[in-house]
Amino acid sequence: MRSGAEQKLARAAAAGAALALALGACSHPWEDYRPAGATSSVPSSAGGAAGGTGAHGAAAAGAGGAAGGGAGAGAAGTGAAGAGPDVPGDAGPDVVACAPNSGDCKDHSDCPASSCVELTKCGFRVCTKPWPEANACSPPGPNECCASKDCPDKGAKCFKGDPKPLCCGETVDVNHCVADACSKDADCNAQGDIMVCIPGGTMGRPMASCVEAPCKLDSDCKAEPGGICAPVTKTTCDRPVGLYCVYYPSDGCRSDADCQGKYCLVAGGRASCKPNPAQCQ
Repeated sequence: MRSGAEQKLARAAAAGAALALALGACSHPWEDYRPAGATSSVPSSAGGAAGGTGAHGAAAAGAGGAAGGGAGAGAAGTGAAGAGPDVPGDAGPDVVACAPNSGDCKDHSDCPASSCVELTKCGFRVCTKPWPEANACSPPGPNECCASKDCPDKGAKCFKGDPKPLCCGETVDVNHCVADACSKDADCNAQGDIMVCIPGGTMGRPMASCVEAPCKLDSDCKAEPGGICAPVTKTTCDRPVGLYCVYYPSDGCRSDADCQGKYCLVAGGRASCKPNPAQCQ
């Protein structure tokens, strides 16, 4: 016959297990909008209810919370002749849910042989395009490297071409040693308050780089309805130069291809089609 205290502990353990199963069965309506690789915004339980004290040593482990990926059991109960197993729960990160945002891809299935990644937290999504590393010197030189093993800085790799956008007809065919310039936006602060850190293999950069970004999310673009914050390749440049507000269907553009004979220029944090080309100096 169990004592009153033992019966209360047993009921608490059973209730914890039932709650965990109920939470695990729930689906979250924002899952369809969550960017590739993001985790659930629902923080996981730090552990379930403690197991009850077993009269014969067969103590029941408390069930861990299932919401947000936590799957561990709570503290094990102790019995007269033994102790239940100690299985820690996985607390998981407390991640804020992302609101729907524009992008060139929705998830990895849109990116054959690559990945769908965010350029900024919860922001525009693109398919990565990794640069092949150089394995020989590029004539006529001078080259910084002929292969990645020639690069003196830790983590640097050898690539052919310039790691930054080339504009106004510039060409660079020699090899450069390139390392990650940043790992977070704060690393770019010295270059300006509107710079962000983008992943390597995006926006034509072989490694993580700082780029200009007057906007980070579609919600930052409020001058007209339907504004998006997107990578823009301005006139004369060979790849995107930064993230800017683009307003369709008015005069917004992401490159000259959107401008029907006009030119895609950037001013005041927005990209627009203009009749006159940029002046190259």
